[in-house]
Amino acid sequence: MDQTQLLSGRSLLLAVIALNLANAIAFADITSISSVSAAAAKDLKAEATINWATTSALVAATIGQCLFGYLSDIFGRRPMLYTALVLYIVGCLGCGVSHFSGSAAFFYVCRAITGCAVGSISNLVNIAQNDFLTSEQRGRYQAVQGVSVAIGSLLGLLTGAAFSLRNPQSWTGWAMQYLLQVILATTALALIRSCVPPPPARSSTGRTNLQTIDWAGMLFGTGAIVPALIGATEGNRFGWISMQTIALFVCSAICSILFFCFGYWEPLKRYGTRPIVPFHLFRRRAISIILLQCLCSGMAYYTFIVHMPQYLETIRKQPKLTAALLMIPYIATHGIWSSASPWLMERLPGSAVQKYKCVALFGFTLWSIAMLVLSNLHRAAPIACLVVFEIMVGLGMGSVFQISVNAIRSQVRAKDQAAATSARNVVRYLGGAIATAIGTMLSKVQRARVLPEHLHSYVDQTFAQVDTTTLSAKDIAFLDRAHLAGTNGVLLLGGVAVAVGVVSCFFLWETAASVDFGGIESEPPRIDWAHDIEMGTPRSASVSTEDTRAPKQASPNASIRSLPRGPFWLLFAVRGH
Repeated sequence: MDQTQLLSGRSLLLAVIALNLANAIAFADITSISSVSAAAAKDLKAEATINWATTSALVAATIGQCLFGYLSDIFGRRPMLYTALVLYIVGCLGCGVSHFSGSAAFFYVCRAITGCAVGSISNLVNIAQNDFLTSEQRGRYQAVQGVSVAIGSLLGLLTGAAFSLRNPQSWTGWAMQYLLQVILATTALALIRSCVPPPPARSSTGRTNLQTIDWAGMLFGTGAIVPALIGATEGNRFGWISMQTIALFVCSAICSILFFCFGYWEPLKRYGTRPIVPFHLFRRRAISIILLQCLCSGMAYYTFIVHMPQYLETIRKQPKLTAALLMIPYIATHGIWSSASPWLMERLPGSAVQKYKCVALFGFTLWSIAMLVLSNLHRAAPIACLVVFEIMVGLGMGSVFQISVNAIRSQVRAKDQAAATSARNVVRYLGGAIATAIGTMLSKVQRARVLPEHLHSYVDQTFAQVDTTTLSAKDIAFLDRAHLAGTNGVLLLGGVAVAVGVVSCFFLWETAASVDFGGIESEPPRIDWAHDIEMGTPRSASVSTEDTRAPKQASPNASIRSLPRGPFWLLFAVRGH
């Protein structure tokens, strides 16, 4: 369903601010868990399984992104965003209540509910914001999402660290983090209700029903992802050749085959079913490579944001709040460069994909160097060196985190743009879920390799704070070495993933002009027509003359477009209104 609804002036600014507040809250939950997990593990007596607080959230986020983005095409962006925020509030309340119930399993279930909402919110914000913008405006407003990611990440790290400093058994401890998130989510829900316009009315011929939903795709997609990640995470505990592990991977393999068969051949299309993942998008080289890069960047992003604070706390013995503050150079660089990179792309020559390739190659190269160096960390590494490499990681992430949206959208028809954007977000979270599962496995393997036999009970305590009061100095040294080996192995995984992104840039040679869109040149997508109407630009004689009633008048967004085009253009826009 085409939900293009161009906004201008004050209405556009308020809608963008409301949406990005929700985006910031979503990323606050992602980063807060790295600070909260140790306190939660101690309170819930779940030191060996606390990694599921992160893994369950990322797995659910992958599924939620795909599901909610798909359903938003049927029921509208705003209703599904309401649903995601309510789900977020319910999940956060459940996480806080788990402190009183003392159940780790209940905490992980609520983390999965929250993760489903987090993935859905970030995806729907991305799609909904582009529905309000012309193609000229998207690059600049995409930068706002980079700022909201940085603000949310910093908020989650600092508040999570502050609440974790308190007694874990107290109700004013880590559980208060989730009460704060409930308050912020409620505020975002109220703002979206008042500032984001409702979806355009649908014609009677465009109505859909539950029969058009790809239930098979949802079932097989979930069956492909969840068992594989459970097997990768818990294989060390179950045993890699145990019946449980083998059954999980076999189930995942069968569901993966069925998912790809249903997606590629679309046997249910004759009944009006819309595939949850339109596989025809992957037939374009540029889209396939950009999505591969999103998978790699998701793997590296989540390994860094989860394990770097743990390194600072566990190995460098920094207090929680100090460790969170030491992440500010990375977060600030990420936010600033995420805002500046779309502005830079606008000034580069070539098509959208060619511009993206230049910026992405710079970012992936810098990011891979930093991650590979960080994967060889030692305990005495100077803090100043860590800050330099954090800045390099921030520049790399800022170069690729947001700009891929415009490159992908330039390669598809208007009707597929929401699905293409959703696919990009889904594979990024999928990369995070895969990296978290594999990283946990690598960390346990490395810790088991370093620790002597009598300390193997600490192998599973990857994210928990270890009580060393009863250990000798020699055993504490072994634990520190094991922590360092596990962290280095996970960061190496992220570095290899980003290196794959560097190599893939050299295969990204397809341009928007060279793609056969099957007649799109003679029938531009509606969003481009709307852009021409808004700009008051007469169409070329070679373009179809359908809808000749389009008014040729001054743009209602003229005040926005005449603003300075630098990375701080939004400040001028807010001051102007």
